[in-house]
Amino acid sequence: MAWESFFARLLEFKRQHGHFHVPDDAEHVALFYWTAHQRSHLKTGRLRADRRERLLAADFPGEPRALQRQAADRIWDRHFAELLAFYQQHGHFKIPCKDPHYKLLKEWVNHMRRKKASGTLKPDRAQRLEAAGFPWSGGSRRAAPAPRDAATRLKEMAEVRWENKFAELRAFHLAHGHFNVPEGLFRFRGLSLGSWVLRQRRHRKLGWLSRAQEQRLTALGFPWETEWPPAAVPVDPAKKSLAAETAAAGPEPL
Repeated sequence: MAWESFFARLLEFKRQHGHFHVPDDAEHVALFYWTAHQRSHLKTGRLRADRRERLLAADFPGEPRALQRQAADRIWDRHFAELLAFYQQHGHFKIPCKDPHYKLLKEWVNHMRRKKASGTLKPDRAQRLEAAGFPWSGGSRRAAPAPRDAATRLKEMAEVRWENKFAELRAFHLAHGHFNVPEGLFRFRGLSLGSWVLRQRRHRKLGWLSRAQEQRLTALGFPWETEWPPAAVPVDPAKKSLAAETAAAGPEPL
């Protein structure tokens, strides 16, 4: 039975990692969506009594609300970075319907439009989409995008890279509970995450960090004043693996 199989996989994941925070990477994506459905059914009372009892006996969902919000924000940031990467490459936001490579991105884009239409999209997320030039109408009749000069393209590429690193930092904090990223550690894409963190503090002091970026880092709980450069800290291998799997799911910067 499919439910039994997923429940066994969930228990094994908890045994290995000590929590139920299943990442949405390629290896765990099926289990990730299954656990999301179980939480939804628990909330709405649509779960069979025996299954409800077994999940609760295993301390599921077992995640603080703050941790769930962090996970939701991380996933939203990853999709947003993918959308920016698509626009940077193609010059428009018309995600193809039949291309399996963009299936999840297409679904996310449609979901954002539905939430905007229903008034349930968070204002800060709507602002970020609008600032990127995202059209709320998904109709096919749209004017061709204006030609972009080299400066505009460079700015868009920088925004994609920043979004990717921000998602990596959120993943690191989720796994470790702090922002003291050793310099040179977690070099997933080009510039290491530790070096990127130092750069954000330096850019803020020099006035080079945008107000929106500063506000987002501050809202994440990022400390602006700390030891520079930070001392190396021991990293638990299991947590390092979780952070790597989580951040690796994002798009490559262009």
